[in-house]
Amino acid sequence: MELPKPDLAEVDTLIVEQIQQAEIRVKQKPSSASAWAMLGVVYWVNEFRDIGSQCLNQAVLLDPDQGRWVYYKGLSHLPDQIPLALPSLKTAADLLDKQTFAPRLRLANVLAEDGQLEAAKPHYEAVLSHFPDNPMAILGLGRVAQAAGEDNQAVEYFEQCRDSIHTRKAAHVSLANLYLRQGKLEASEGAQKVADTIELDEEWMDPYLDMVKPYKLGKIAWMDSAGTLMRLGKLAEAQPLVNKIIQHYPDIPKAYIYQGKIHLANKQYPLAETALRKSLSLDKDSIEAMVQLGVSLLWQNKHADAIELFERAIELSPELAEAYYNLALAQSSLGDGNSAKMAFAHTIRLNPGIAEAYVGLATLFIQDNELANALKTVRKGLEASPEHPGLKRLLDGFEIQR
Repeated sequence: MELPKPDLAEVDTLIVEQIQQAEIRVKQKPSSASAWAMLGVVYWVNEFRDIGSQCLNQAVLLDPDQGRWVYYKGLSHLPDQIPLALPSLKTAADLLDKQTFAPRLRLANVLAEDGQLEAAKPHYEAVLSHFPDNPMAILGLGRVAQAAGEDNQAVEYFEQCRDSIHTRKAAHVSLANLYLRQGKLEASEGAQKVADTIELDEEWMDPYLDMVKPYKLGKIAWMDSAGTLMRLGKLAEAQPLVNKIIQHYPDIPKAYIYQGKIHLANKQYPLAETALRKSLSLDKDSIEAMVQLGVSLLWQNKHADAIELFERAIELSPELAEAYYNLALAQSSLGDGNSAKMAFAHTIRLNPGIAEAYVGLATLFIQDNELANALKTVRKGLEASPEHPGLKRLLDGFEIQR
């Protein structure tokens, strides 16, 4: 096979350099399966999927018993070329079964997502035969059972995997639906409430995908990875990646927002302010940067400057509950109780789930001796967040007075 010659004129220079380095290894050892595989991986993970697949196919031809190359070849066809992916995923699973569950589980999930649930079932069972109690395989069997109308069996599966960080949201959502169909209304509501508290299930670790992550370079790839880590709250893991993005691409406003949020979480408020001001200098209309910068100022007792930013954000996005909430905090800190009450009330109207807004509004009512309004606010807050400690303490205070 000759080296591919794609047009790389518009490609990120970091990716081009990596391709060139991988090509050098192929030229030095044209019969090396690993050299062709690495070139294929570099192309594949950086969105040149067809070329990557061709190079990986060459690696498989040179070393057909190396399951990793076969697995990567299958993955290079996903997500839209499932018929091409399945034979390689099946072969890879057979070659690698005793080392890791990843290829077999991936094969089962691809089949299930393609609607081939009965075909997926034996592969989920095979995962469990080598790796008992694997929550992702149990979740898959639950979905197979649910699709087949075997509700009791599905419930058993979902209950087994509802505590895993990789499956708890999906399991609780499914349990809520199944409990409802079984007439167990209280259990259904409980499962749904748990599901609502979980933003995302954590992605399960695929050791072979972890091996190729360093080859995925450039602005888009790094920003996607950083965004995922930030959403999952893995700020310590995100920090070195965000620093690397800023080093190589110093003009991305969102990267400085990530940096600012990390500094805020670490209570490094002046550093957060610097990062967020940089973000605003690159995108003067960024509502997120305005709000986060306002928060950094709020923590430094720069309340007037914070208010100005929150009001600008609200002007651009009148439905932004977070901006109203922080505006209320700043106004309250400056002693402007009436304005703060209105801002807290706006917050609740826009997002009844922000429990701290009820606490803030009730506290201001208590300070102004408007006890009836305070009690009404606390009770309303507890309807939205029954276990919130601040609201429960306030209610206890009213009970003691009685």
